[in-house]
Parts: sequence; structure tokens; C-alpha cells
Amino acid sequence: MSEPYPKPKTVAELLEFCSQHNMPLRKMRFFIGEDYPEPKAFGIFQDAEGDFIVYKNKADGSRAVRYKGPDEAFAVNEIYQKLKDEVDKRRSSPRSSGRSSGRSYEDRTGYGGSAGNFAAEKRENTNKNHAVTFIILAMIVGIIVILIKEPVSGRSRGYYLYDDNYYYYDNTDWYYYSGDDWYIVNDRDFSDMSEHYVDEFYNSSYGVGDFTQSEFYDGYYERSADYGDYDNNYDYGGYDYDYDDYDDYDWDYDYDDWDYGDTDWNDDW
Repeated sequence: MSEPYPKPKTVAELLEFCSQHNMPLRKMRFFIGEDYPEPKAFGIFQDAEGDFIVYKNKADGSRAVRYKGPDEAFAVNEIYQKLKDEVDKRRSSPRSSGRSSGRSYEDRTGYGGSAGNFAAEKRENTNKNHAVTFIILAMIVGIIVILIKEPVSGRSRGYYLYDDNYYYYDNTDWYYYSGDDWYIVNDRDFSDMSEHYVDEFYNSSYGVGDFTQSEFYDGYYERSADYGDYDNNYDYGGYDYDYDDYDDYDWDYDYDDWDYGDTDWNDDW
């Protein structure tokens, strides 16, 4: 069991944390403090504008940005949680090779036992396959229902430019920039806004205030499924985090046996 170790809040602390736990980061395809361009990689770095970028390079070479913003502690926690998630996946789903199972060919196939035992094992595997198929079908149906209820058109989170005015949509409400501040506005039909989408992230060239610095932005992270449901009580707007001081997660793992091919490199995170 790993000894409790202070949770990292900065990129430098995260690198030290990984070193203390003997993680071969490049073999694991985690690039801390590096804008790594190749496919199949997780990473975090600070760009020229001072923003921290948390990203995943997928199998096809495209990049999914998990977070872009000025909050280093939040960005570090995102990649830290992903490290933990990848370790958990390998613990819960050990690879089925002889190296991981340690069983003989007869034990693994059932051919060394009786015909009755082999038939029972075959029936059990068939039932498991049916259960997996049912779960996959249920997930597909659920996704279709969500898409029907929440049409994608005009519903992307971020900035919109319409009639020379900027709007922001945060997956719950629409906001309008006027004067020097943002104001909530839901009294018009926004279903036609998809063609006016600008970007998810702020750029000073917009000539308006950064929505992430407005009073409305705090509540977004409390209700957004994109960034998880943390139990550590933080105020994003003030960058005042209240994480537990120490991490009691068991990081002991045979990292020499790490195979980054076990990661799903096709999804966004």
C-alpha cells in the first residue's frame, strides 16, 4: 500500500508525485509539462498565453482538449484523475495472457478437465456474451433518446456572434454581453444559433469580457457532467481549492507491465 503523499497542485508537483511512485510516464503515454504532438497521448502544458492545456491525442492524431484556462490546480487535477482512472482500469480488467493469469493451457481452456466442466464453462461464457450485448444495445438506445431530447444544433458550449453581438451558452442558459458585463437571457428562440458558433474558448479579439471570469461561471462547473462530480469543494472563480492535503490512493502497481494499447484511444477522454 502506498504511503499518503501530498496531492499535486502544480505541474512541477505532479512530476515529482509521479517520480515518487516510479511511474514510467512516457511508456504510459502521459506527457507532463509537454505539448506532445504524436497520436495516443495524454498531456498537460502551459501555452504562450499562460493558459494550462489538458489534452488527449487520439488514435487518429486528432486532439481533444479537456481543459484550457488559467487555473493550474484545476488542470493538474484533471490529468491526475486520469492517471488514477487508467490505473484503475488495468486493475479491474487484467490482461488475459498467460503472463497475467499464471494458469496452464489446460486450466485456461478447460480441455484438461471433464467434458461436463468444459460444457459448463462454455455455457457461462455464452451467457456473459449475451449480457454484454444487451448492455451495449441499452447504451445505444439511451444515446439515441438523449439526442432526440437535446438536439445538437445550436447547443455547443461556448461563444456565439449574432448581429455583431456576442452570446455565450453553457449547456444550461444563454448569456448576452452588453456594456462591460454578461447577463442571462433566455427570452428569445436560440434554435437558429448553430451557424453563429465561434469557439468554446475565449479570445481577446472578441472585444468582450471573458465569460469564465463572470459571476455566472462558478455554477457551470457544479452542474457540468464534462468535468466530473468532485467531492473536494472548490470555488473555481476564486481559484480557492479545498482538496484533501494527502492522497490515500494505493498507487502501488507493476508499471513495467504497462501496455498503453489497453487504453481506449478513440474516445475524447
